[in-house]
Amino acid sequence: NSPAEMGMSKRKIRNRKVIKQLCTYFLKYNQVILVDLNNCSNEQIQTARIAIQNSEKPGEFIVGKNTIINKALKWLTSEPEKGTKEFEDHSKWARKESLKSLVKEIQGNVGIIFSDEDYSSIKERIEKKQLRVAAKVGAESPTDVFIPPGPTNIDVGKVSVFQKLNVATKAVRNMLEIQKEVHVLKKGEKVTANAAELCRLMDIKPFVYKLTMTRVWLNGTILKEDMININTDSLLATFQAHVKTLTALSLGANLPNALSAPHFIANAFKNVLAIGAGANISFKELEQARSASSNAPAQAAPAKGGAAPAQAAAKAPEPEPVEENVSMGGLFD
Repeated sequence: NSPAEMGMSKRKIRNRKVIKQLCTYFLKYNQVILVDLNNCSNEQIQTARIAIQNSEKPGEFIVGKNTIINKALKWLTSEPEKGTKEFEDHSKWARKESLKSLVKEIQGNVGIIFSDEDYSSIKERIEKKQLRVAAKVGAESPTDVFIPPGPTNIDVGKVSVFQKLNVATKAVRNMLEIQKEVHVLKKGEKVTANAAELCRLMDIKPFVYKLTMTRVWLNGTILKEDMININTDSLLATFQAHVKTLTALSLGANLPNALSAPHFIANAFKNVLAIGAGANISFKELEQARSASSNAPAQAAPAKGGAAPAQAAAKAPEPEPVEENVSMGGLFD
């Protein structure tokens, strides 16, 4: 132990070590991710920690008490006070004012991921490890649960559990058979003792727990859960769809802008080529278009059986006249 730790309890020494780690990582990384740990197992946390440490941009996953996390943030966002017990430790660390926006977000049972890797990639990896558990009495059901009609492996002695939930059953060879579909749990509603018992008898584990990202801190900006759940692919697809819509509207209204201009230019150039071909005028771009149109069949992939025989090549259809199909030869692809 260092001289400063002489006489400290093991708990205080451990807390001091965690604060030092947190301060180091808060200063090192430009992205901090808060993860909800409620109902998550140690195995899930350890699996996520290994995945983060072994990624292309290795990071760290720290689980500690909120008081410890807040103390580290205090040391990095405020000036040390002379005469206090923490003055010496506090004064060792540089200030990082942008972390102030993170202070109010440290609530509940959270873990902290320090990583500069894209958070959407981290989210995908840490949420893979899911834990299915039985329905808990009094807890809100995370999903709707239906039990289909049909035979069960439950003996007739348990019929009272079904009767309490108004589930119609009949006895078949001393086993209960459900007569019609049962909506045993409704999403958002509290689980009753009878519903939990029925799920247990049917071996239904409706509760799925996983590490869930709740906040992402990016250089002082806080991203909330609804923004975190928008991945890059869906965002890009939405953007592209809107671009296509705006382009179509601009073309329909004959309105030149950054979206429609390339199409106006391409269409105008096609018209020039068509006029040139119709008037039998020769210029460089038209000859390129004619050459590309003539060579198009030759660029087709060969048959699976190998090289095509000469007769097959001879029967290949001739290219359409340039006047009818003016190809751009890839100039505007």
